[in-house]
Amino acid sequence: MIKDFSYPTLEPYNFGGLEKQNYKSSKIVIVPVPYESTTYYQSGTKEGPWAIINASRHVELFDIEKDRDISKIGIFTLEELEPSKNSPKETMLRIENVISQILGDEKIPVMLGGEHSITFGAVSAFKKRYSRDLSVLQIDAHSDLRNEFEGTKFHHACVMRRIIDDLKLSATQVGIRSMSEEEASYSKEAKKSNIFFGKKFTREEVVATLKENVYLTLDMDGLDPSIMPATGTPEPNGLSWEQVLDLINEIAKEKNIVGADIVELSPIPGFIAPDFLAAKLVYKIIGYISDSYSQVLQKELQFKKEMKKNFEEFLTKNLGLEIWSDNKVIFESRKEYLAGLIEFIEKHNHKYKDLTIFDTKVGRGAALLAIYIGAKSVYGAVGSKLAEETLKEAKINFEFKEIVENIMHKKGDNICPIEKLSIGKAPEEFYLSLKKQSQASC
Repeated sequence: MIKDFSYPTLEPYNFGGLEKQNYKSSKIVIVPVPYESTTYYQSGTKEGPWAIINASRHVELFDIEKDRDISKIGIFTLEELEPSKNSPKETMLRIENVISQILGDEKIPVMLGGEHSITFGAVSAFKKRYSRDLSVLQIDAHSDLRNEFEGTKFHHACVMRRIIDDLKLSATQVGIRSMSEEEASYSKEAKKSNIFFGKKFTREEVVATLKENVYLTLDMDGLDPSIMPATGTPEPNGLSWEQVLDLINEIAKEKNIVGADIVELSPIPGFIAPDFLAAKLVYKIIGYISDSYSQVLQKELQFKKEMKKNFEEFLTKNLGLEIWSDNKVIFESRKEYLAGLIEFIEKHNHKYKDLTIFDTKVGRGAALLAIYIGAKSVYGAVGSKLAEETLKEAKINFEFKEIVENIMHKKGDNICPIEKLSIGKAPEEFYLSLKKQSQASC
C-alpha cells in the first residue's frame, strides 16, 4: 500500500512556479522547445527552456511597473516538445501543429527555445490564422536572411528568409549588428524587410512598419553581451534592458501582439544571471501582451456591440421585423426563416466552438449576421465589397470566389433560404430546426 505523503515542497516546475495550473482558464500558454540541431559555434540552446523555467520560479509575480500580479491573466506551461530526430522540417511541423491547437483554443502562445529556427514553425501557424494581416518583429544581433546554410534551408541562420520568402510575410528587424554579404545583397535588392541596425531606431519608427497583428521573436543575442553573455554567437554593441522593454511596451500599446518566442539562450553552468534575466524578460513580455490583449478585447467588444445594434437595425429596416429587448422576434410569412435562425442562435450558439456561415451571396446583412453570432468564418460564391470591409474590421476569416460592388437579390431570392445558407458544425440539426418555420415561405 502506497502511503499518502504530505510535506512542504518547492515551487512547482512550471513558468512562474504557479500552483494549480489550469489550461482552460489560462490566456498565456508557455511552449518549451529544447531544439538544437543547426547551431555551429557555441552549443547549449537546448538547455534554454529548462533554464528559463527554472529561473522563473524565483521571479516575483508582482510587477512594479504594472502595479499588479501579471500571472493572474493565467499562465499554463506545457510539457517540453520533443524535437524530431529525422529532420528540421519535421520539427517545424510539430511546432506548427501545437501552436495551431493553442490558437484554436483562443490562447496566446509564448514559445521558449531552443535555437531560432523554431520560429518558422510557430509563425507558419500564425500565418494560417491571420493570413497577411501579420507582421513579424525580430529583435536580434543577426539578420538570419541566408537562403541556405550548412545544407539546409531550415537553419537558424535562415529563419527570417523562410518567413519572408516562403510565408510571404513582412518583417521588421531591430538591433541587427551582423550579416553576411549574401544577406546584405538580399535585403537591399528584395526590400522585403525593414532593418534597423544596432541602436539606430526610435520606437515610433519601428511601430510605423508593423501591421495590426504582430508576432514577436526575440533572440537573446539582440541584447548586449554585458548583460546577456549566454548566447551562442554574442555580438558587441547590443540593446540595453530598457531599450528592449520600452520598444515592446510601445508596440503593445499601439498594436496587437498575438504571440512571441524567446530563443537562443545558451546557459552558462554556474552563472545564473543570464537565465534570470531571460525569465524576467519573458514575464515582462507576458505583462505587455496582457495589456495589448485587454485593449484589443475592449475594442472587439465595443465593435461587436455596435455591429449587433446595426444588425438588428438592418433586420428591422430591410425585412420589416420587430425585435424585442429579450431577443425574441416577430416575423411575417416568408421571414419566419430568420425568426428560426435567431431562436436557434440564442438556444444553441454556446454548443458550437467554431461557427461558420456558408452563403451563395454574402452582402452586408450576412456579414453583420456573422458578427452577431460570433462566427469564425464566412464563405460565399459572391461577396460584396462592403461585406469584405465589414468582415475585415471584425477580424472574421472569409473567402469569396468573386467580389462585386453590390449584391443584387432577385425577387424571390430568399424564398427558400435554407437551400442556400447553413451555419455551424451540425447543418442537419440546423436545417431541421428551421424547416418547419420556413415551409410556408418555400
